[in-house]
Amino acid sequence: PDLPPRPATPANAAFRENFFHRWGRENALVCGLARDAEYRTHGQTLSVKAAWGGRERFMLPERELAIDDDHWLVLNDGRRYSSVLRSERPVASMAMFFRPGLPGEVAVARGMVLSSALDAPDVPAASRRAPEFSEHLRAHDGGAVSRRLVALWQAVQGGERSEVWLEEQALLLMDLLSSARQDAVASRSLQAELQRRLRLAADHIDTCYAQPLDLEAMARVACLSRWHFVRHF
Repeated sequence: PDLPPRPATPANAAFRENFFHRWGRENALVCGLARDAEYRTHGQTLSVKAAWGGRERFMLPERELAIDDDHWLVLNDGRRYSSVLRSERPVASMAMFFRPGLPGEVAVARGMVLSSALDAPDVPAASRRAPEFSEHLRAHDGGAVSRRLVALWQAVQGGERSEVWLEEQALLLMDLLSSARQDAVASRSLQAELQRRLRLAADHIDTCYAQPLDLEAMARVACLSRWHFVRHF
């Protein structure tokens, strides 16, 4: 897509107007090769981010995360963030944005027993609240989600443009995300909170490994004392 930071021109004005009118209202699979790309701070629907051949950085109000060949990321519905991609070589960048209502529809449907699903196939709109995911870097480990993300990229590069296909893929991807969502809703237990803070530090290390890192900085990101950080990490 011909988007900022490239200058606005008469040639890309119509595309940008159409893109921003539809973005956040329907499923969108935004992908392309870029060396220089930037999205300013905005709020969006629940989305999955992936990048191959380089790094793309996402700036959240409280921290920074970077996706690459090793990591992908989920950002929740309504989350405000910006992103920057700077590279000497083209980086494959992809983001799947789920239309409003779809993540909640899948979450409710997955929780229904088969007899209920047969009797009431339509999920009430009032119950379609988007699930909350833990916003930490997730490894490209060859699992189902990673394979699906690669397949989406390959399909689009092969010319796939059907919106019916995109709706189907969005439902399937959300189902995979829900299956892997073991830590999506933050537990109030001490152990779960400890794991959440350690993941913050792990994300910081994976994002900033090219910079000097010391124990004090890593413990501070995790909001732990140095002793607790060393002992549990």
